[in-house]
Amino acid sequence: MHVHLSRAMARVLNDLEVTGAPIPRIEESDWQDYESAESAYLWSEDNSGMGVWVDTSVSDAEQVAMLADQVQEWAVEALAHGATDELASVS
Repeated sequence: MHVHLSRAMARVLNDLEVTGAPIPRIEESDWQDYESAESAYLWSEDNSGMGVWVDTSVSDAEQVAMLADQVQEWAVEALAHGATDELASVS
């Protein structure tokens, strides 16, 4: 994985693990073509995905904050989808 994205992702994934949130499957991808961008896709267990990226021209702290915001969005969607699946199986 890209160096900057990898460092930021390690910090963010640690937070997910500690809270018991779902952990994505990560696939490196250059989908974001902004010159100073490093990007990847996050995949859920149901194979739904979301692109994330960091701007390598900003500080490490800003990269972590930027990525954390995107991963949080992914995690909320993954949790919501999981809750919907659980409700469907009860009905």
